Amino acid sequence: MRGDGVQPDWVLLRKRRNNKGLSQAKLAEAARISTRTVSNAENGRRISRAKLQAIAKPLRIAWRRLLEPAVHTDGPPDGLHIVERYDVRYEVCPIPKTPRQVRHGMVERTICCGGRIRVSDEVVISRKNKKTDVFQLRYATMKDGYIGDIETTIINEADRRDVALYEEFGKEIVYGFTPVRGQTYRLVYNVFTSIDKDDCWLHHHLSSQSVYYVRYRKTLDLSAYLKQGYELVGEPCLKLFPQDDTHSALAVKVSDSVKIRPSKGARGIYTWELRSLSKGLIEVRWDVQQRRGRRRVD
Repeated sequence: MRGDGVQPDWVLLRKRRNNKGLSQAKLAEAARISTRTVSNAENGRRISRAKLQAIAKPLRIAWRRLLEPAVHTDGPPDGLHIVERYDVRYEVCPIPKTPRQVRHGMVERTICCGGRIRVSDEVVISRKNKKTDVFQLRYATMKDGYIGDIETTIINEADRRDVALYEEFGKEIVYGFTPVRGQTYRLVYNVFTSIDKDDCWLHHHLSSQSVYYVRYRKTLDLSAYLKQGYELVGEPCLKLFPQDDTHSALAVKVSDSVKIRPSKGARGIYTWELRSLSKGLIEVRWDVQQRRGRRRVD
């Protein structure tokens, strides 16, 4: 009975208990089948409470197996900063592609970008954190982008070479600080970049930061698109790649990543909340199109 998704899950998990090897692709399929069953329930199709309860346990196991080693179910590994809560919010706004003057360090240049992303980082250091090395918040944009309008109370302890990169190119910021248990740190800035069809994505390299996130929440605010006459094409997508080998992780097979649906808040705002993360790569993608009869802002 493949239709309701219960039997395939149990078969897969029974093979796992019998020490029969299962590929990540098969575990991903188990998760997709179960997710489809829940979706059927949401669409009004009759599914018994017992079947939904039967799905819950194998679905959790399948996801836990699939996300190893990105997710730690037995607590934080040694030697990592422990962050109780990390919130990052991206407010994406199309802007006219008109030349504008920017300044970073002693450099002045002209940029011409069609998008502005307001990024808000908030980090709450766990009271269990024992690591006293400098904690870093960083962001980099590509092509002819620019990062500016930085707002923070953090006294920057980043390496002078990292600071110099921003002063010279204006495309990457690094803010470092000595973490204090229970303290909250905030960093807000604007990223001017292209947000054309092939550039509607953001990603976060977890593995390069030596951090264990108890709670990791990412919010994507696309409401400015809607106000300017755009409409969303499908639902924004977050993928978690368990392995992060710099940008090569973006080219791995779909079966090696987990697609996670957002919880939707106000119109055009999407949030994902993950737990127990320290490795891998998180990628968010979205797609929009201009409504008929409306002109682009540029």
